[in-house]
Amino acid sequence: MTPRANILVYLFLFLLVPLCSAQSVDEFLKEGREARDSNTREVIYTRALKKHPSSAKLYHERGVAHGVMEHHDRAVADFSKAIEMDPGYAMAYKNRCLAYHRLKKYPESAADCARYAGMEPGDAHGHYMLGVNYTNMKKLPEAERALDKAEELDPSYKDNGTVRQMRYIIKKEKRKNPGLFKEKAPAPLPEDAPAAVPADASKPAPAAEAAATAKAFKKEPSKVKTKVLLNKARSRMRRDKYDEAIALYDEALALEPDVPAIRASRAYAEYEAGKKEEGLAALAVILKEYPACAKVYIYKAMISAESGDADKAEAELARAAELDEDIKRDFEYNTAKRAARKARRRSR
Repeated sequence: MTPRANILVYLFLFLLVPLCSAQSVDEFLKEGREARDSNTREVIYTRALKKHPSSAKLYHERGVAHGVMEHHDRAVADFSKAIEMDPGYAMAYKNRCLAYHRLKKYPESAADCARYAGMEPGDAHGHYMLGVNYTNMKKLPEAERALDKAEELDPSYKDNGTVRQMRYIIKKEKRKNPGLFKEKAPAPLPEDAPAAVPADASKPAPAAEAAATAKAFKKEPSKVKTKVLLNKARSRMRRDKYDEAIALYDEALALEPDVPAIRASRAYAEYEAGKKEEGLAALAVILKEYPACAKVYIYKAMISAESGDADKAEAELARAAELDEDIKRDFEYNTAKRAARKARRRSR
C-alpha cells in the first residue's frame, strides 16, 4: 500500500471512531439508571449534556441526581432548564417543587405544585405537596382544599402523620377564625398554569389503586445522617459483611422508623446472613403492613433469582415498577434485574 493510501486509511479511521462511539440520549439515560449511586449519575449526565445540550430529559435526570445528593440549588437550575426546553414536562415541575420546598422557598414550590396538579390532576402527591406548601405559607383554607383533594384521590393520606399535623393546625385556626374557611372554591392555580386534563372516571386514580389499602409511609429517608448510614450498610452488603450491615440498618431505623424500605433492606441482610426464615418472615410482615412498598418486591425478586426461579423474579420486579416507576433507577432494582436474567439463562 502506498504512503498516500495509508494516510487516507488512517484519516478514514480517525473520522469513523468518534461516529461509532457516539452515544444517544437513550443510551446515556440507560447508563445513568444502571449507575450505582447519584454521584456517578451526575457525572454521566454531565458528560451526556456535552454531547446532547438540548435534551430536556438529561437535564431533568441530572436534577434528580443533584436532589438526592442534597444539592437543591443545582437541582432547581437543571429542572428549570428542562422546563425551558419542554414547557409541558410535568415531572420537571413536580421535582422542582420538591427542590424549592427543600430550600424553604414555599411560594415558588406551591406555584410548581399547582402547575403539576393542572397537568396531572389524578396524582394525589401533587395535591398533598400543595397542601404542605400552603400550610407553611399560613394559607390554611387553600391548604385544607388541597389536602381534601389528596385524600379524595388516595384515602391512605388520612393516616399520614404529616397530614394529621396539618389538619390539627387547620382545626385550631378554624376555631379562632371560622369565617376564613367559609369559601370552599377550588384552590386557584397560577395564571400561567396548564389547563387540567379531565380525569377518566371509569379508571381509579394512579396512586389510589395501589395505595388505598396501604398504610401511609415514607418512600425515602429525609435525614442526611440516615442516608450516610444506608450508604455504609450497602457497602457492607457488597462485601458480604451482613452483620455489620444489619447494625447500620438498625441505626438508620432508630432515626427514621417510618421508612419501611429500610426495614426491607435489613430483612434482606438477615436472609443473606443465613437467617433465611427470619428474613423471609420480616419481608412478609412489611408487605402486609405496607402493600405499596416497592422495595420489598425487589428483595423478593433477588431471593427468587438466587433460587433459580426467573419467572417469579421477573414478576416481582414488574410489580415493583408498577407500584413505583422511579424504582427503576434504584441500584438494587437493576442488580435484581441482572440476577433474573442470569437465572433465565441458567434455566435454558
